[in-house]
Order: sequence, then C-alpha cells, then structure tokens
Amino acid sequence: MYTVMIKWWHNRAAIAVHVAVPVLFSLYPVIFWYAHNASLLTLSQLRLPLLIAVMLAGFMYILLRRILGTDVKASLAAALFVVFFWTFDLMAGAISRMIPIADWIVLLLACAIYAVCIYALHRTHKQDVLEALRNILFVVVCVLLAYNLARLVYAEYRKVSVTLQGWNQYSIPIQGSADKDGPDIYLIILDAYASFHTLEEEFAYDNRAFAAFLEKHGFFVAENSRTRYITTPLCMAALLNLEYPTGPVDKDIMLDLVYNPEVRRGTEAYALYRSYDQEEIFERWQNNDLFASLQAHQYDIHVLEGVSQHYTTLRFPHADKHISYQSIQTAGLRPWAQNHFYDMLLRASILAPFFHRRARDSVDDIHYLGTKYVLDALKKRTDFTNPTFVYAHIMAPHAPYVFDQNGKYVSQSTEALRGRRVNGMVTSEYADVNDAYVNQLRFVTSEIKDVIRHQFKDGSPTNTIFLIMSDHGPRPHELYLEDPSHAFHVLNAIYVPDGAYDSLYADISPVHALRAIYEKKAK
Repeated sequence: MYTVMIKWWHNRAAIAVHVAVPVLFSLYPVIFWYAHNASLLTLSQLRLPLLIAVMLAGFMYILLRRILGTDVKASLAAALFVVFFWTFDLMAGAISRMIPIADWIVLLLACAIYAVCIYALHRTHKQDVLEALRNILFVVVCVLLAYNLARLVYAEYRKVSVTLQGWNQYSIPIQGSADKDGPDIYLIILDAYASFHTLEEEFAYDNRAFAAFLEKHGFFVAENSRTRYITTPLCMAALLNLEYPTGPVDKDIMLDLVYNPEVRRGTEAYALYRSYDQEEIFERWQNNDLFASLQAHQYDIHVLEGVSQHYTTLRFPHADKHISYQSIQTAGLRPWAQNHFYDMLLRASILAPFFHRRARDSVDDIHYLGTKYVLDALKKRTDFTNPTFVYAHIMAPHAPYVFDQNGKYVSQSTEALRGRRVNGMVTSEYADVNDAYVNQLRFVTSEIKDVIRHQFKDGSPTNTIFLIMSDHGPRPHELYLEDPSHAFHVLNAIYVPDGAYDSLYADISPVHALRAIYEKKAK
C-alpha cells in the first residue's frame, strides 16, 4: 500500500512539473515586463495577462499531449511554443537588423522552425534525456521568475512606502489661510515642445509668429529657457515642487546617462543617476508641495492630464477635479487599446503581425481623442467659485504624431513615423519623422492660440495667471537632432495681469519662473 501511494504521488508530482514548465514560461514574460516597468503600472493590470498566459500554456499542453502522446514531450513542446509566442518581436527585430524582411516572413520562418522542433520531439524516444531537459528548464524558469517576482515585490513595497512617507521636502510654505481673492492660475504643459531657436536650427521652421502672438497678449517669453533634465518624471517632479532634486547636471553627461549610460559607468554622475528611485520621483510629481501649498491657501486644484496612458500609476491626491485619458470612454476601442501594458505585451507577442496596424491605430485613437478633449476643456472659460489652479499636461507635440497641421488624424503605421535608432538615437535617414513632429506642433500651437483667445475674449484677464511651458524639448530617441542638447531647450511663456516681469529673464528655467511667480502672486 505504501509503495502504491508513493508511486501515485510520484506520478502526480511528475504531471504537475510537466504542466508547470509551459505555464511558468508563459507567465515569465508578463512578470518580467511588469517588474521592469512597475513604477508606471498598477497590480490590477496583471490580472488579465496572467490569466491569458495560464490559459494559453494549458491549452497548448493539452493539445500537444494529444498530438505527441507523452506528458514530457507535450511539456517541452508547449514551453517552446509560449517562448515563441511572447518573444516574437524580439526575434523579428534581431532578424530584420541582419536581413530586411517583413514580419510575416519571420512568422512563417518561426512556424517552420517550430514544426521541425515538434517533429524532432516526436521522433525522440530517449525518455530520460527529455525528462532531464524538462527538469533543467523547470529550475531555470523558477530562478528567473523568483528574481523578477522579487523585483516586482520590492517595487510595490517602494510605491507604498514612499506614499506613506510623504514629501514636503522643499521650501514652499504649506501653511496658509483663506485666500478668496487669489488669482486663478493655469499651468499648461506642452510635452516636448521645442524652443523657437531649436525649431529654426533643427527643423528649419520659423515659429516666431507664435512668440509675437504671446507677447501681443501680454506674455513674457523666455526665449533661451532650458530645463535641467530631459525625462518627464524628473522635469515634472522639479517643476511642481519648485525646486530641483539634484544640483546642476552637465548636458552631455545627462544625455549619456539617458541614452548611453555605460560610457559613464564608474563616475559620480552615473552613481547619482542610478540612485534615482522612480517611485520617489513619481511621488514627488503627483503628491507635490505646490498643490499642497495652494490647497492650504483655499485653492481648488483641477488636473487635466494626457500622460496617464503611459504612466498608469499617476494620481494626484490633492486634486479636486481630475480628468485624464483613463476617464475617456471611446466606443469601439478594446480594453488593451486603453492600457499601455496590454499594448506592450501585444506588440511583443506573435500576434503583432496580425494586429500591428490596427493595434497602433487603436492605441493612438486614445492619444488623439484625449489630447483634443484636454484642449477643448481649456477653451471653456469658467468662472470659478474659489481661486483655482488648473494643471493641464498635454501629451503633444510629443510622439505619437497623430495630428497633421490641421488637426486631422494621421496613422502611425508607417516606418517613417517610428524612426530607426542607433545607440538609442534616431538616425539621419529617418529624419522624415521631424516633419510629422512639426505638423503636430503646428496644430497644437494653433489650439493654444485658440485657448488664449477664449480666455482673453473680453480683454486681458485681471485676476488670472497663465504659464505655458514644455517639460523638455524634442529628444533624440524620437526625432533626428544634429545637436542632441536641444532636448534641454524649452518653451517658457508667462502672463501676469499687471505685467510685472522684473523677476524674469530670457534664460530663466521653467522651475525658477514658476517659483518666482508663485512667491510673488500666489502666496
């Protein structure tokens, strides 16, 4: 009896391992991508991909068990299938870099390779060898999963800990009293909007008419403004706390740290950059001292943002009103099209050649409609009951380039709009992407002019401050730049009703400009 029980247990354990191998291999890519992007994502986004991964592996195991006849062969064949399934984009990219062939040809090649592997498995009769191989794969995938699960758990712990820890690290006065006569404040961020001289030098586009338009309406335009960083979270964490989290950073060093960090390995700057905690940076962005201070002064905080499609974890606890891409319900869009993580997994999988254009256009529908939604909301002149701070972050002219210069939809399925990179930067033969950027910038510029016309319809607002800025300039991983340092050159235009701009100057940064205006007008 004891021997029978041991044999029964051994058989069940063996079957469990057979099934576990393809299941774990299918789960691994989902866990890997989440663990490496955890600061941008929420745990709720894991549920559907994990369920699909388990169902896919289970279905293939059952199917291949019937075809190949043994558990161990079905286990190995199903594991190989899910590896092909989840890493197709990686495989296609590697092949296309050596041989320029279409994705569907790579797909046929992958199917042929898989068919040969299945045939080889079918012809193999060395059960002990197959079981040894299965056991090795089981150990390998368990180690990989354990490592990435540890990263995932630590990232989630950091999200919770930095939220509980709170900030208020900078020198902004948080305590305040009722300020019913305080000015309304509009902070409009145009993501990746280039400075006027950058547009002339890099894109051969003269945007001086916009500068003249702003100055005509009483704005101060800081034409030589630069930012310290070129990543949105760092830029916004600095701006909304009115202080930089680091000292000055050499622009060449910052470019290397973002695009080619290995050349700076071992330096003090490299150690500092690697020490940045993404969770802390995001917490400084969303739970910032500026919002807390304004709220203490009885301000209502209205957030209109177009970046949460990319930064799913982004929340603003001080906001009285929060409208984002996640709020926009668009008929006909599938759930994965509204979720950046789902889209990431789809594009990496073997389904990409079938849904590539459709997926890209569906996802970009969100960007297109969301950007228009925020712009239309800004055009509505509102008589606020209380002093109100409006933070509008518009994900344009930043990629994807879904608008032509007249605001019509542009499909992103052409290779020219995606660009080809070498060492992280777009190469000159793909400089056509710059035209798409300029067209989108022209559309956004015309929309911002309309916003200003609506807000200034009855004359210059007597109790409203406007700040129109870019977080960073155009960046070399999205556009071709002869001089990548133009990524630091930004739009920076400020309007105050009394026209007192004595504290501003031509090369003032957005952080220092906002701090100067806040300290003078909003305290």
